[in-house]
Amino acid sequence: MQTTLLTGLFDMAGVALTLAGILGMLFYLQWRLALFTFIVIPLLLGAARGFGREIQGISQRAQERVATLAVLLREAFSGARVIRAFVQEDREIARFRRENERTFGEHLRISQLIAAQVPVVSFLTALGLVAVLWQGGRLVTAGSLTAGGLVSFFVYAGLAVEPAIALSRFYASVRQGLAALERVLELTATSGDVRDAPHARDLPPVRGAVRFRGVSFSYDGGAAVLGDINLTVAPGERVAIVGPSGAGKSTLINLIPRFYDPTEGTVEIDGVDIRIVTRLSLRRQIGLVPQDTVLFRGTVRDNIAYARPDASDADVLTAARAANAHDFIRALPQGYATMLGEDGSQLSGGQQQRLAIARAVLNRPRIIILDEATSALDAESERLIQEALDRLTAGRTTFVIAHRLSTVRKADRIIVVDQGRVVDDGRHEELMARDGVYARLAGLQLVES
Repeated sequence: MQTTLLTGLFDMAGVALTLAGILGMLFYLQWRLALFTFIVIPLLLGAARGFGREIQGISQRAQERVATLAVLLREAFSGARVIRAFVQEDREIARFRRENERTFGEHLRISQLIAAQVPVVSFLTALGLVAVLWQGGRLVTAGSLTAGGLVSFFVYAGLAVEPAIALSRFYASVRQGLAALERVLELTATSGDVRDAPHARDLPPVRGAVRFRGVSFSYDGGAAVLGDINLTVAPGERVAIVGPSGAGKSTLINLIPRFYDPTEGTVEIDGVDIRIVTRLSLRRQIGLVPQDTVLFRGTVRDNIAYARPDASDADVLTAARAANAHDFIRALPQGYATMLGEDGSQLSGGQQQRLAIARAVLNRPRIIILDEATSALDAESERLIQEALDRLTAGRTTFVIAHRLSTVRKADRIIVVDQGRVVDDGRHEELMARDGVYARLAGLQLVES
């Protein structure tokens, strides 16, 4: 697109002016003969259109091939250890080679078409010159045109050959640009369903009361994932959400920061429907600690201060201490200035999770969402992270998705979700006494322990 719109467009402006000047001179010298030259224009347009359509179609496929190639590369780099562990290097190299050759083939076909277009256009323009010479000879014989006039006309007509070829090349470039534009528009049109309302206002600082009123949700109009959820959480309350795999726990908490909007019902914070406030003002008051920690390329400090890039060093240090991360950060080669590689691969899982907690602490949210924040960790890492989470959630409304009984029992309330519905609500002892879904899940975990 850039090549077509910038370099090509400016070049074609000069070519178009040159061609316009040549045509003006042709009509000035002999308008009848100039009209005769227009016989070849439909042929030129037809050839350009045929080549252009084919080039655009192949360019679209080439764009898709490049995307597939990029996916293969990312999979190969991110899964390098798995590939080596299962001795599949040759297989991955073969996959890349096949896709690379297909991509090369598409681009080669485009180059061949552009190369073939030039002689075809040259032939058609030469045919037009022959037709002009033939018709001009007849006019000279009839006395309507002098021999000198014919030579002058023919010279100007010959000057139009090169601009005509340049225009045909530009048309092919435009069709390639259109293929790229369609690809870009395809991506930009894929916007999220969640948008700010036309007159959305900022959400003022909240106390943290969260309420689900008759909330139902389905993905893309399919089967309901959540059905008629009614739930009220008081400010500062710590709520654990438990249930079997696929029960809808993550979907439920993803409605709070408006990663999705409910299909029916409303989610309210401090009595305000979150759909009438801006997403920016809403999410700034919510802290998220996901199961899979996401770290960005940059320093340790940059990752902690991700939500508040202007935070002072003292604030970053305080957040790191609160997350039990200061000691291991200080032991790194450059401390807080240590550069992290892709996904923070030089850190352990527990260290990455503590950086994520420090990031949430620094953001000072009123509502905390913990999505399996202590899963798949050793006992020592879990102890450190649990201490950090206790500091993070103190006095804040907290939603915890967890399977570990030790984490769930600390909650003020336990919400049991099964098949998209809230089936029970209470403290650990109350739910165990009822011998329902929660008692069954707790029993399974006790057996595994």
